[in-house]
Amino acid sequence: LSGGFEPSTRDRPAIDAVNFAPRATQPLLMINGRFDFSVDYERHQRPLFEAMGAPDSLKRHAVFEGGHFVPRVQMFREILPFLDRHVGPVER
Repeated sequence: LSGGFEPSTRDRPAIDAVNFAPRATQPLLMINGRFDFSVDYERHQRPLFEAMGAPDSLKRHAVFEGGHFVPRVQMFREILPFLDRHVGPVER
């Protein structure tokens, strides 16, 4: 939720996501607001999403027309089907 590269970590390679993103190969759901005031879409969100090591078939970048906080209903409409698909549906 609201993820992206953070330029403030550039001088600390041990915590810079640019060093770890390509190694993350598990299914990925990234949820952001297009007009996020702290995680810019073009400079922070898209580069992180594209750098992630998961194959394109296992990645989804859900971008909503809003700011930093994605409405809960929209968030769960993305998360629950993603988990059903990649982890398995809940058994009753």
